[in-house]
Amino acid sequence: GMTPWLAAFNGVYGGVRTVGVVTETTQALLWCGALCVFTFGFANVGLTYVMRGCVRREAVYVWSDFITGVKKNAVQGFLLGLFDSAVFLLLIFDMTYFRSLTSQSSFAVLYYVILSLFAIFLMMRPYMYVLAVTFTYKVKTIINYSFRLSMLGLARNALYLVCCLAFAYVTALLFTLNPVTGIFFPLFFAFGIVGFTGVYAAYPVALKYLLAKPSDEKPDLEDEVDYDSDDEPVFKDRG
Repeated sequence: GMTPWLAAFNGVYGGVRTVGVVTETTQALLWCGALCVFTFGFANVGLTYVMRGCVRREAVYVWSDFITGVKKNAVQGFLLGLFDSAVFLLLIFDMTYFRSLTSQSSFAVLYYVILSLFAIFLMMRPYMYVLAVTFTYKVKTIINYSFRLSMLGLARNALYLVCCLAFAYVTALLFTLNPVTGIFFPLFFAFGIVGFTGVYAAYPVALKYLLAKPSDEKPDLEDEVDYDSDDEPVFKDRG
């Protein structure tokens, strides 16, 4: 307890600071939040499926299309989500670690190398989920093609990268001004706009380089799984 002597001692030599205590409730919430790693891929393939319909100017039914995208690409979405989360967290940790050691020239070089790898990975991410919901590729092939396409479509990828950086800056700024606004801003605006920009940048590049064109210049859609096989076409080419 506090005594007059201890109060006087703290007034002269003491200080006030906030101490965080991890309770059982906090630990339970942290573990529940960690479970999002296993649902991260499902959310991304569902979101990409919906955003791809917007890019293709098709009628979109948000919740039903989201669930359809998850059901059709559950396995690929789960594996890509684990890969995405692991690489993302590893790069964030590396950047934070080497940034604290940038006073030394050798560590400063490593920091900028990690920063460049992080930028490349950000440009890869939309391609991974676009290929998952559009083509019948294995996960290893999706990752390989995503890296190659991120290098081929640099002009469109630069737009997506600028969008990511802009929303990250705005979110951090809002969080410093008002933490509540900074938390809810990504939920209502950032995820949707950044997701649409990623699909808008990645989908045309994927079609350009991955759909083979025979001599008559008509794209071969054999590998594409955009539509259900039982859908009845609205218009038919009679020519």
